[in-house]
Amino acid sequence: MIKKIMGKASGNAIPFLALGVISVHFFLVSTKKLSPWKGGGFGMYTSIHYFYNDVYVTPYGHELDSLAKTDADIKKAIKTLKLMPNTPNLEKYAKVFYRYAETDSITIQIWKPKVEATKATYTREIVNQLTYYK
Repeated sequence: MIKKIMGKASGNAIPFLALGVISVHFFLVSTKKLSPWKGGGFGMYTSIHYFYNDVYVTPYGHELDSLAKTDADIKKAIKTLKLMPNTPNLEKYAKVFYRYAETDSITIQIWKPKVEATKATYTREIVNQLTYYK
């Protein structure tokens, strides 16, 4: 009798657990700018993979890629900002980027690709931006 009750209870818990995981994922996507490709991947085919997002830091420009090859902190910052480009992450990693700056401020911009199939266009749109002052 106890085995029947436990079996039925655990069988009913699985759908509720899945619903909870999905709810948390959608919450993080909508409030913390988590990529839909992460955290379970629910909704991942509604956007282009976050790998194709661009992190642009003024004044570095394209030199940022070469810095990422030699500095593990910058590589981690780029990966995190592509995945979750929210303001707290921008503020956190601005200090990492600023180590190499020769100016009194830097600007970090996160861009994502945008494809409009009906118009056959491929553009980029800004997701988030932060200017950091020393």
